[in-house]
Amino acid sequence: MTEKFKRAVIFSGGGTRLMIYLGMFAALEELDLKPDILIASCGGSFAATIINAFPDHLSRKEYLQSEEYFQFVSGTLLTRQKKLSEIGFFSLKKMLDKRKAPFIEDVFNRYLVEMPQDLSQCFPFIKNVQFSKEIPTINIGSELLFTPNECGQKRNERKLYQKTIFTDPETAKKINPEKIIADSESLKNSAVEESPKVITDFSLLESTRASISDMFYVEPAFIQGKYFAGGAIDLVPVEISQYLAQEIITEKNSLIIR
Repeated sequence: MTEKFKRAVIFSGGGTRLMIYLGMFAALEELDLKPDILIASCGGSFAATIINAFPDHLSRKEYLQSEEYFQFVSGTLLTRQKKLSEIGFFSLKKMLDKRKAPFIEDVFNRYLVEMPQDLSQCFPFIKNVQFSKEIPTINIGSELLFTPNECGQKRNERKLYQKTIFTDPETAKKINPEKIIADSESLKNSAVEESPKVITDFSLLESTRASISDMFYVEPAFIQGKYFAGGAIDLVPVEISQYLAQEIITEKNSLIIR
């Protein structure tokens, strides 16, 4: 194990919490508690992208007031699955079914929010932003281990998702996937592969598109010939945070775990 980072901050789920995360980061900078690494999941990955793209809090705020960002937010559309007779009824059936993922669900056609596969179309100003060397960043997502034509088939205890850790090659050198496996009874017979996978050849915006593609919320991301789902697979990535950093800052009560 290489030397740990001094301080990590976790940005967890919720795309609408973008402003909260940017405010947290600005406050940490003001208090001289700026983290040495960002670890983001789901909607938090977009906050990490904005932090990587702009050098200070004011420029980040200005971008959120830009025409580019306004067009993206105002253009967000819901699918027909928003009807209670669609995903609402489906969710109720899932709640009443106590089996652990008996079938391969169709996440390719059953989702709530329309989003372009290529986010560079929506964000041309930040499309070329790469993982920053100034503040290492990790985005959490998941690779789908099944294809669209397998949906509806019995799972037969097969693993369907593998957690993916998107980062830059230098940060990846500090990560041993076998050391950050969650020790949980609920995962032993789950549809999630225990050992995560590290990916270093995605752009920051590509990793963000993958991370926000939570099952049944957004269509899976199709990047470099593979399908990816969102960071819901690990909304609060504590294991990798504890593995990489001496201190962890989360949003709950501004808690610092030492």
